[in-house]
Amino acid sequence: MSDNLRIGLLLYGKTLRSSVHGILEFFEAATEVGSRESTIKTFEVLLFSEDQTLVPQGMKARRLRKDANLDVVIVPPQSKTPNAHECSEGAARWLQEQAAAESLITSACVGAFLLAEAGLLDGKRATTHWLLADTFRTRYPLVTLEEEAMVVDEGSIITAGGVTAWLDLALLLLHRLSSPSIAATMGKYFLVDTGLREQKYYRMFQPKLDHGDEAVTKAQRYLHSHFRKALSNAEIAKSAHLSVRTLQRRFCAVTGESTTSYLRKLRLQKACEYLETTRKAVDDIVFSVGYEDASAFRRVFREELGITPGQYRRRFSLVAA
Repeated sequence: MSDNLRIGLLLYGKTLRSSVHGILEFFEAATEVGSRESTIKTFEVLLFSEDQTLVPQGMKARRLRKDANLDVVIVPPQSKTPNAHECSEGAARWLQEQAAAESLITSACVGAFLLAEAGLLDGKRATTHWLLADTFRTRYPLVTLEEEAMVVDEGSIITAGGVTAWLDLALLLLHRLSSPSIAATMGKYFLVDTGLREQKYYRMFQPKLDHGDEAVTKAQRYLHSHFRKALSNAEIAKSAHLSVRTLQRRFCAVTGESTTSYLRKLRLQKACEYLETTRKAVDDIVFSVGYEDASAFRRVFREELGITPGQYRRRFSLVAA
């Protein structure tokens, strides 16, 4: 690998312009910061697209050519949902060609859908935005999705999760291809944690209520209205006019959760909202969301979100201390 690293940024669909500008400016800054070190590598970011109308105004992109001679390919996020986008045959073929040429193939957020459409993730681990996890799993069953991870590194392919996870990806690329010290400096420059993050910190419980099973919807609404109470399965089933066994079977089929796990996640989501928007003591929040044992709540909270309630509040609170 030469001292000048060529990074190809694939523009497609409604590529998020902020990510395009951000990646360009990030690696320009990395080259400038690294110029103070004698062994530094420089970064040249090139835009590629099969449709020039997709290129942000004022920028130019190269056609998709097999002999692009790239060290790294980045597929950035886009603003559309995956249902509104499919990887074109030309883009898929180009990604396959770059992988065959031993370019490091990477993506952020929805970009993972393009890699999967090109067949590059079959049999591999990957991540995408946590909100798109169900759609991704349904569409690409041969991929092992790890939606709680912010970045999944499979050696020749790296996927990053959220819309702004291109920053996590860029820092990892600096660490691997250039210098850990430059990656640390860039983290400080951009005010981004250089330690590994997880998407589970940011997940919200957003259950589907439009699945079409009216009885299950009744049970869900009952849970949402009475989550502070100690609820039995018999009471929940009664609210839906179903037997306990029938409710459990149908509830799990359409929500992907048992009533017990659904109630747990609902309570934790409510606790997160209290931690974000109030200064209530954690023990008071515990009882406000239906838990009676504060230590049990803290254990479940950490298991689900990866951090303690106190750490969550320090990270996400909207209320001044």
